[in-house]
Amino acid sequence: MIVDTRTEVTERDKEAVVFIPRPSTVPEGRMPMVPALDIGGKRLALFVLRPEGSLQLERGDGLKVVYGSINMMDANGNTVTRGVAPPAKEVETTLVLSPDGTITSGENGAVFLRIESLELQFQGPFRRTSQVMTRNIIGASEVSTEAQRIDFPFVKVETLPWAGHLFDGFEIWNMSGLYVYFKDDPSEYVVHMQAWMLGLGETGRFHNHSDQSFCEIHLCLSNGGGTSGMRYFEDDYTRDIDQIAELTKGYVEKNSTLLVVPDMHEHGPLWKIQPGSQAKPLMRFNNTVDYPWHGWMASEFGEYELPIKSPLPEDKQRYDLWLAFEFPDSAFQY
Repeated sequence: MIVDTRTEVTERDKEAVVFIPRPSTVPEGRMPMVPALDIGGKRLALFVLRPEGSLQLERGDGLKVVYGSINMMDANGNTVTRGVAPPAKEVETTLVLSPDGTITSGENGAVFLRIESLELQFQGPFRRTSQVMTRNIIGASEVSTEAQRIDFPFVKVETLPWAGHLFDGFEIWNMSGLYVYFKDDPSEYVVHMQAWMLGLGETGRFHNHSDQSFCEIHLCLSNGGGTSGMRYFEDDYTRDIDQIAELTKGYVEKNSTLLVVPDMHEHGPLWKIQPGSQAKPLMRFNNTVDYPWHGWMASEFGEYELPIKSPLPEDKQRYDLWLAFEFPDSAFQY
């Protein structure tokens, strides 16, 4: 039986759409991979590792699992297992921990994003948005002309149609990214990835995904001021957000908890979880994942009146840069 392990990349709405083989179908000796993009001094590439397959990476690499699991031995001889996310409301490193860089996939194999540091490129802290360089490096068995032309630009959120006027004057930027699908089942995506930038002292504003259904995990590439991260309200908070007060330090600190997400770390589930499970999301009546209010807050939030009327000078500005991974709720049925 001939197994198709080819990869394919097309374009949809200015985003890359990546089709990969399911890990369980990959024969021994094969390891499909798709170079994706360079961003902020990091190179992102998608790997498909067959069940109990091994690979040697560099110890300074980051590794973001988007399907299955990865095992590695840390410097103390302990086995560390990485799944699609850390435990709920916890933060963990994404760096390869094995001294020799060896990783091994679990019984279902793994799909993961390798995050490689490019030594000759600037990796932050970023004083201006133009320092966050992006470059399309998409490579696959088949790549459409349209996919090759994607330039992965950062767009100021205030110019996007869904933003309304909530982000007018704010230093928050978005980069549309890519979707990943298994070739044998294109009806449901494996993950959608995009990127964000936020200026020092600013807010991504609180939201709860009431009209969208996905489970979201964030991975920080550069924590500008060192104390940025996700803030979340308690699950039993049922009132609406005060969109004026949420720009003030007192309101935010009174009502929410901060999870600092350092460089090359990711956080676990923030959505409401079904009792008795580790990560299985509660669902709303409209079939969306039930989230408490949450949002990314930059370091020194509350030290400036928002929106900041005059842009911070370069000697003070330090942008956060992070990746958002949006999974279908089926990825967290445990």
